[in-house]
Amino acid sequence: MAGYRDFGLMEGDGSGATPSAADNMIRSVRAPYKWATEREYVANNPAAGIAAVNTALKGGAVPRTPDNLLKFKKKHPPGTTAHLGLTLQAFTACRVVYAIWFGRDQEVTRSGQTWLD
Repeated sequence: MAGYRDFGLMEGDGSGATPSAADNMIRSVRAPYKWATEREYVANNPAAGIAAVNTALKGGAVPRTPDNLLKFKKKHPPGTTAHLGLTLQAFTACRVVYAIWFGRDQEVTRSGQTWLD
């Protein structure tokens, strides 16, 4: 079975610089070959037998429970940066990188209600 190193991944151009990037590169190579083999443009898919590089499951984010939120709010009362951060994330559904830009300059009043714009 071929490996990711056989295709020069994780070398040189940075397209496979990390295990996840190498897996993404293999997927991007595998897909057009699959399409081409189904239509008989090519005889086989050379990327089909390459195993995944990044096999460690890291789990991901754990959703907050009502109990977690109550504990958090007790520890971080209104007026603290942590409380503001949680409130922005919970009620605006914005990305973390955009939350830092929210401030009084983004507040607008429409029909007597205050909105972020």
